[in-house]
Amino acid sequence: ELRLVTRRYAESFYGISPNRSQSSGRPAYSAAGGLERVGFLVTGEWWLTGRLALRGHAEYGRLTGSAARSPLVRNGGSPDQVSAGLFLTWRLF
Repeated sequence: ELRLVTRRYAESFYGISPNRSQSSGRPAYSAAGGLERVGFLVTGEWWLTGRLALRGHAEYGRLTGSAARSPLVRNGGSPDQVSAGLFLTWRLF
């Protein structure tokens, strides 16, 4: 996975305005758009019966560029992003 984001998106998740900087104690930071994340996703599906299935996913991503340099990530976060899930699904028809 390669995730490209706009400047507006990057600012909303990784930027810190001067006003927020004063109230949070973190330095002001302006995030740029571009390549935000590189990673991979693995999914699987196992049918238990004709209608019942077990589905799962595991995902790893590493923040890059201005997202990784954000004080929100560097001071209290991590550029390594991990997600996993296991789901039981039922087919109606």
